[in-house]
Amino acid sequence: MPTRKERKGIIEFEKFHCCSYDPDELDIKVVEEFKKAYLEAADAAYDYTTENVLHRAGALIKENGKYAFTNAGFLFFSSNPRRLFASAYVRVLRFEVDVEEARDRGATTFDKEFDGALPNIIRKLRPFFRDSALFRTMIRRSSNGGFIEDPEYPLLAVDEAVLNAVIHRDYGANAAIHCIAYRNGLVVENPGGIPQEVPQHFSLADTVLGSVLRNQKIVEWMRFMKDERGEPLVRALSEGTRKMRQEMENLGLPAPDYETTQNTTVTLYNHFEERLAPHASYATTTPKSETPPEQGSVKKALRSIGERLAKIE
Repeated sequence: MPTRKERKGIIEFEKFHCCSYDPDELDIKVVEEFKKAYLEAADAAYDYTTENVLHRAGALIKENGKYAFTNAGFLFFSSNPRRLFASAYVRVLRFEVDVEEARDRGATTFDKEFDGALPNIIRKLRPFFRDSALFRTMIRRSSNGGFIEDPEYPLLAVDEAVLNAVIHRDYGANAAIHCIAYRNGLVVENPGGIPQEVPQHFSLADTVLGSVLRNQKIVEWMRFMKDERGEPLVRALSEGTRKMRQEMENLGLPAPDYETTQNTTVTLYNHFEERLAPHASYATTTPKSETPPEQGSVKKALRSIGERLAKIE
């Protein structure tokens, strides 16, 4: 009978042999950035080879005198993890229905996959969420006569929800991470339940998530990496979820809602129409001025109080 930890997915999957080491499979930029930060943190007295560093960090193991990737090492440092882990990507979708209508949601109005070495997935998603037309913005008049832009969601809350899915998901499961924008909420789904002792359904309003890691190596390595603005890619789990809750509260939105069984689902509700209603006589909604990066086929993104229309060829 499996132990409780095995049932929760906290096993030594990260350290298992993945495949023979081939330096041609490395994402060189990711490796060089990690190597520099890792050696600086270790206050190394002399330079190490790439293989030395990856072996010391636990991304490579030695078998019969030859290097091999661990599962975590291949996911984090390979330029194409999907060669062996077909579901190691994030799929972003949009449907023009409410969360409650998800079972009858019809066709997507946006669908894009983000993949690559795990740090690069985060690096691609952050500017996408910041600059694309996926989310709405409400422009309303302020009390001093100017205008205020209110986002559909606080970007930090979106970022933390997706980041947590990437670093804490069960990579042994054959399912991708899905980030789904509905009219009234954003749903992030990832394979693997939450390891902590929590109810099957809970809100961050009344539950604090402590730091119990499924992928300890991936989280450890991610702390050495930075985004294009020089910000760390990952925070402590308790800090990240606390900031999610606080950022939602700052916009007058409910705390993130969680459902956890064999998978984990977090939902951010936007209450966008309710927020817009008091300002309906002069407020307007608009997408960002830029189309989604690498998605130049978006011709229109017209938003109104009750609906969004998007034409994607």
